[in-house]
Amino acid sequence: MIWAKAEPFRRAFSVGTCVRVKTHVMDPDFPGLSLGGWAGEVVDVQEGNATSYLVRWSRITLQGIHPAFRDRCEMDDLCFDRIWLMETDLEPDF
Repeated sequence: MIWAKAEPFRRAFSVGTCVRVKTHVMDPDFPGLSLGGWAGEVVDVQEGNATSYLVRWSRITLQGIHPAFRDRCEMDDLCFDRIWLMETDLEPDF
């Protein structure tokens, strides 16, 4: 019997990669808030059925975040400076 060799798993991004959120993506915690265009750096990767990435927002993105968003994150015990997103939500930020 001949066994086919499994293809190695390939992730789109690795830790340290600069990424940008695709235009259509909404915040998973606040569905009315678009994250499209927000940029940051991948700081962690979680592999499973679907790969997700912890993105730490860039300084420029953080400067543009509305104070109400920061307040709402703090009220809900969420971090405003980083977020877990799916691989399909991100694209390279050149």
